[in-house]
Amino acid sequence: MYIKKILAAALCVLACALPPAAWALKSDAQQPINIASDRLDHTGGANGSNGTSVYTGHVVITQGSIRITADQATLTLTNGKLTKALIVGSPATFYQAKENDKPIRGHAREIHYNTDANTIELIEQAKVHQGDEMITANYIRYNIKDEKVIAHRKKQEKGRVHIVIPPSGKQ
Repeated sequence: MYIKKILAAALCVLACALPPAAWALKSDAQQPINIASDRLDHTGGANGSNGTSVYTGHVVITQGSIRITADQATLTLTNGKLTKALIVGSPATFYQAKENDKPIRGHAREIHYNTDANTIELIEQAKVHQGDEMITANYIRYNIKDEKVIAHRKKQEKGRVHIVIPPSGKQ
């Protein structure tokens, strides 16, 4: 399903410290990660390779074509590797160019990335789209290893999962 590729590419955007998937720009992984914010609070090792960094206020994270904007980003590193990320905004947004294809764009109020669980979760007003293809829901979860997408709303919330798949000639 093409929606899985869209969500997998979205994962690449959020896991910018990890190697990109084949559908992402190959050069992105070779670019430095730049983070700008109004404030940084770091807890952990003095060299920054371990611990938790909380960036607040007009957060912008870039790496090559990848661009993430948020009100707050909490990044957890272990041995210099990103293990968890919590991106929060009104909404938090992401963008990444793709090799020979339309870019991936999306947003949600919260975006959770967990390397141990191999998951990315987009929570509240979640939307991911590429060209004319789109998935929207209050909650979207993508398991990278299993390539499984779960999208739903909370029981007490109104709204439905909505997917747009263009005619085969428009991809």
